Amino acid sequence: MKQAENKAVFMNKTFLTSMVLITAVLLFIPRAFAFGPATVYKVTVSNSKICKADGSCTTINQASSTIDIAAVDSGQVAGNFISGATLSDGTYTSVKVTPSADFVISGSDTNGGITYYTTGTLTNGECVVTTNSALQAPCTITAPQAPGEQTNTFSTPITIKNGVADHKIRVIFDVSQVIYYDSTNGGIYPYRPSVTFSED
Repeated sequence: MKQAENKAVFMNKTFLTSMVLITAVLLFIPRAFAFGPATVYKVTVSNSKICKADGSCTTINQASSTIDIAAVDSGQVAGNFISGATLSDGTYTSVKVTPSADFVISGSDTNGGITYYTTGTLTNGECVVTTNSALQAPCTITAPQAPGEQTNTFSTPITIKNGVADHKIRVIFDVSQVIYYDSTNGGIYPYRPSVTFSED
């Protein structure tokens, strides 16, 4: 099973980007369930913020940044994405982010004993497929709705005191079943990844 694991410790701010990515990928509403694995699953976000219960927010990153949650080094990339962000002491309850409607995916799904792979071509809103694995390529696909600013509330608020968080959170993105072959139209599109949380 392919999993991209983002180990999130608030001190290095990886958790913030994990929550930002969750907010972005949950926007993608599939038309059917997916079964195949992704080798590339890129999400682009901008204007990311972390907020307190009183509504005050700290900007994490205003620039547009792309992170591949299928990559084994996604945790390291996530840390680089928000490097330099400064957080004051206090209790934080949510993140806000503006995700792009465009996702870049590469992967395969098997239907009727035949494995279909993504190509770099898009038609009718779906990635054109090939049965030749050597021709597999990333495909850019657009979500069915244009996203605006999105808010994701933490299940457990995080308190920072003297620069130290009161607990750590591990976030795991599972991209082993996110590629769907549409047998009706003959194309491929992505499903949102499974997300698992644990606290230390």
